[in-house]
Amino acid sequence: MKKFITIGFILFGIISLSAQDYFKIDTVNISWNERVEYGEPPTSVIQKYIITGDTIIDGLKYFKILETSNEVSRYIGCFREENKIVKYIGEDYWGFHSDTAVVLYDFNKTIGDTIYTGTWHQNIIVAIDSVLIENTYRKQFSMKYGQKWIEGIGSTFGFRYPMTAIPTCYWECELACFKKEENVIYLNPRFTDCETLTNINSKEIILGLTVFPNPLANGEDLTIFSTSGQIESIEIFSLSGGLVFSKSYEKSYEVLINTLGFKTGFFILKVVSENGFNIKKIIIE
Repeated sequence: MKKFITIGFILFGIISLSAQDYFKIDTVNISWNERVEYGEPPTSVIQKYIITGDTIIDGLKYFKILETSNEVSRYIGCFREENKIVKYIGEDYWGFHSDTAVVLYDFNKTIGDTIYTGTWHQNIIVAIDSVLIENTYRKQFSMKYGQKWIEGIGSTFGFRYPMTAIPTCYWECELACFKKEENVIYLNPRFTDCETLTNINSKEIILGLTVFPNPLANGEDLTIFSTSGQIESIEIFSLSGGLVFSKSYEKSYEVLINTLGFKTGFFILKVVSENGFNIKKIIIE
């Protein structure tokens, strides 16, 4: 009898998961706040994206997106969602423009399926689970290299990230939060605040830092050069938080780390100097 009841609960759970409601992107009074870093030396800003009305393209209704930074707004593109697929026409993070609709998200995908990040990089869905948002569970798709897709929100690497090539050492983007009518609906767990440049892994950018090459091949030397203060210690973490490298130094402005034996994927580099610390993402291919 106990076995029968256990099997019944398992079947009920499977049925419940398969019947879970799908959440489309809300198009009324919503916004994305993203921390964007670009340039050399890097400059970080909080950019806000809002939906402002709609437009008709090739007989289909699209919703227009404005980018707001430093109180200056501009049109960047538009999107539409149908059959769990989000299509986008407009700029990527590099400023290149797609003249035709491209698939930004396909929430019909499942574990093991390949998705594309940018023009050349492929990623694989490694897990699908749920995240609690406003007392309701939404599906969350986890990718091999740390990116997550959340129904009704988009990528944790930035809403337009799936159409943008992998960033270089002086460019990165990350979703801080998703809002509706100025109420925070989703706060990225890596952030403590979605209105400033601070997050859990990088409380203050103090140290000027150059890291190259990035991405780099497994076994290649990673060069870390401080432009403000001598390096005292370096730690490298996996995106899950595991420490994979740690070393103290006798105060040097330049350090080389050989990556032989590292796994491929995204890592968090933490560099401590005499004047503070900084965090960088590195990619080993």
